[in-house]
Amino acid sequence: MESNEQVLMDSDSLTFFTARADELIDRKDHRAIKSTCDKCKEADFIFESPYDESCYYYSVANLYTELYSYSQLDWFYDDLSMAVLYFRKAPHAIGESPCPQGKVKLGHDMLRVNFGNCV
Repeated sequence: MESNEQVLMDSDSLTFFTARADELIDRKDHRAIKSTCDKCKEADFIFESPYDESCYYYSVANLYTELYSYSQLDWFYDDLSMAVLYFRKAPHAIGESPCPQGKVKLGHDMLRVNFGNCV
């Protein structure tokens, strides 16, 4: 199996991605959300900072949470598992890194609350 080519997701691209993810969730466009999630599974991004990486994981987790809340099949449904996985990746990406100047702090508490709401 070939590994995916790594692609840089800079801060501007991340801002666009998170805005688009929020838009899809607000519109409840489940077909587009599913397509975006599938592409995220295949992507191999590198980020400018641990903070950006964490924001990416947080946005992807929110997309999966919307898919799960739409389908609500079973507690072991794949979309819920993926939401949990991405919510768990987000705080690990941040680690103990300081929040970059000018960014809204994406704190561990906020991540834990959304993770708790997901399950």
